[in-house]
Amino acid sequence: MEITITNDDSLTTYAFLYDVNGKREILRNETRNRSYKLIYPNLKAGTYYLLISSLWDIHYGGYTIENKFIPQNIKGDKEPNDNINNAVDVSIPSVISGTLGYYGNEKQDRDDFFKFHIPQEMDLDIYLTEEPTLITYIFIYNGNKQEIARNDIGVSDYQISLKLKPGTYYIQVNSIGNHLYGGYYIGLNRQVPSLFIETPKKAEEETANIIKITNPINNHTYAVIDKNLSWEEAKDFCENMGGHLATITSLEEQRFIEFLLSIYGKQNDYFLGAKYEERERKFKWVTEEPFVFYNWDTGEPNNLEVEKYLIIYKTLEKFGKWGNVPTIQKGFICEWE
Repeated sequence: MEITITNDDSLTTYAFLYDVNGKREILRNETRNRSYKLIYPNLKAGTYYLLISSLWDIHYGGYTIENKFIPQNIKGDKEPNDNINNAVDVSIPSVISGTLGYYGNEKQDRDDFFKFHIPQEMDLDIYLTEEPTLITYIFIYNGNKQEIARNDIGVSDYQISLKLKPGTYYIQVNSIGNHLYGGYYIGLNRQVPSLFIETPKKAEEETANIIKITNPINNHTYAVIDKNLSWEEAKDFCENMGGHLATITSLEEQRFIEFLLSIYGKQNDYFLGAKYEERERKFKWVTEEPFVFYNWDTGEPNNLEVEKYLIIYKTLEKFGKWGNVPTIQKGFICEWE
């Protein structure tokens, strides 16, 4: 949150920010400038109080307050889950979102706990990706709440692979340091072979092999499908299953799709649900949503007379960027609303 206070020339003020019913000061500005800011980048949702105080009795005049709220990119925090006894149940496979490092009510949220159940012996991959302003450790506990694995090397985008026996397990996500904050995604995925094996299969067998993952932010469901089809064929495939080729209309959706690709993607790039319409001279989503958010790679889009179909890259050097391609066959991403 960013608050800007601008005084008349005849007035000098101080500003104080409080929480806990206006009783606890958490930030102040005493610069004596005519215009100044209070910036607190990691506040929890809640009610806060702002005190504007005139510096001296001889000062008088008016002032303006401008409040700028910058929302969190990754949302969906499942509080209260800050200790193992309040762990939130999650399933396999699934993707979970959360936030850490935010302050409110005299407390900074430093830990999130999740609980999952294994019905039979299983090889499990746990993935985590976080925003640049956050660094996390992750700890895995068994049903007796004893630590069995961890990743505490302090890097973004990591994976833990486990061989687990039937039982209940816990995940702890811990924020490093009081000054770090942001959102994260955790993915739980049973180790499986490719979604599609290149041998003839009936349509119902192919459908049964698809792993669908729900986005915790918009509650839409997605699947990364490694079946090579043309864009038009992929469009029909998704629609025949009651969905559509995936659309990305916000940064939040972009980050979620990138996370899915990091777990499930096995190809270099995948079709998305947009096509260049020559008559209208623009890309259009299959859902008719406005094409206002985009993440083009450098030099893209190009050669629009031939390359009409939207893709998202999985390769390391272009990861998450968009491009356009001609009529070729490749994997694709489906979405269900």
